[in-house]
Order: sequence, then C-alpha cells, then structure tokens
Amino acid sequence: MGLESLLQKIPGGPRVQVFVGTAFILGLSAIPIWYNPKQKKGHDLFSQDKPEAFEKLEDQRRTKFREARKQQRQQEQQQQEQQKS
Repeated sequence: MGLESLLQKIPGGPRVQVFVGTAFILGLSAIPIWYNPKQKKGHDLFSQDKPEAFEKLEDQRRTKFREARKQQRQQEQQQQEQQKS
C-alpha cells in the first residue's frame, strides 16, 4: 500500500490529493528540523544562537582579559604611588 493508493482514498479532486500529498511529504522532510533532542544550542539548521563551544571560549577569553586588565591597572597604580613618594 503506497502513497498513491492512500491519496486515491482522499475525497476531492486531483488538486486536493496533490496538495495533501505535497503537504505530507514536506512535513515528513521537516521533522529533523523541528525535532532533534540530541542537538546542542546553535547547531540546528536555522539557529541564530552561537554554539555552546564558542560561548564558553568567549567567556574564558573575557575572564582572562579582565584579569589581565585588572593586574595592569594595579601595576599602574603602584607605579603612580611610587612616583609620588
């Protein structure tokens, strides 16, 4: 029992049968896009989110930059204090 025999049972003309068949096939082909439980954030087909790995890497770089900047400011303050003394 194929798709054609199922479409023959649909009431309506051939245009209705073509519409239903097309909608059915498109719906089946879109299931992987809508439902994929193993997929990570940012890895799906139409995602605008950044992947998790990139976000983690950016966070690590930000924290390293902040720490380095903080140390640099402390050194500058120490140098200014030494110049004042």
